[in-house]
Amino acid sequence: MRFCSSLRLAARILADFGFSERNLKADSVLIPVAYYMRRLGLDSTYLTSSRHQENRGQLRRWVIRSLLKSGVWGSGLDTLLTAIRTAIRQNGADGFPVREIEKEMTRLGKSLRFDDDEIQDLVETPYGNKNVFSILTLLYPGVSTRNEFHEDHVFPKGWMTRKRLGTVGVDDSLTDEYRDRMNNLPNLQLLEGPVNTQKAERLPADWARLQYPDEQARNMYLSSHDMHDLPANLTDFLIFYEGRRDRMAARLRELLDVGEVRATSTGGSPRRERTQRIG
Repeated sequence: MRFCSSLRLAARILADFGFSERNLKADSVLIPVAYYMRRLGLDSTYLTSSRHQENRGQLRRWVIRSLLKSGVWGSGLDTLLTAIRTAIRQNGADGFPVREIEKEMTRLGKSLRFDDDEIQDLVETPYGNKNVFSILTLLYPGVSTRNEFHEDHVFPKGWMTRKRLGTVGVDDSLTDEYRDRMNNLPNLQLLEGPVNTQKAERLPADWARLQYPDEQARNMYLSSHDMHDLPANLTDFLIFYEGRRDRMAARLRELLDVGEVRATSTGGSPRRERTQRIG
């Protein structure tokens, strides 16, 4: 397979993952994906074959983590790509060799380990940042990214004007805080295009009842998106925001392998425990 054909196939698999020029933070991630495709002689059947489903999942998670980790695709790129190619050439016969690739990345100072400060930054990612899609699709992979999808505000921006907030009883002293937080990750979700069009400017609790008339199905959707405490109106938006932010952070710590903070038995400083999990 010629490398240009592999690049096209790599672009197609990233597009299936939901990436485009709008949200792909670093084009360079295409190169190791294409090299892997070429090395194994993969063709378009890789995109849909059930035989490759687990492998596609490993590849997808690695791509997302590498994009979320600051500095990976910046300086020292040639050295990094050479090391990744070597890891794929030596270990990629049975699947995308995440563990071996990450060992090489760590050796070059490009570790995909995240700490809690990075998690806190990620959960406050603002609307329009290319990381928004990567984080949301990692947290909540249920949206079909092969079709049109939107990054949607849970509580619509149209409700966050000073006048409208005052109308529903939000104290004027809280207005700036509402408006500061409306564009951050805890007030964002991925919706398929037609679903987002139907949602429009509805408050989220009203939309959820229309979209999921069955209470059990509605509760399952809200819980799986960390919105099970979704309030009926705007007056409890800040409570919802804080709660969802904490749940998002906890979920990201698990997905990105950040150890839990546990207090010591003597009441001293918390310590962090980590259980290694790659891929």
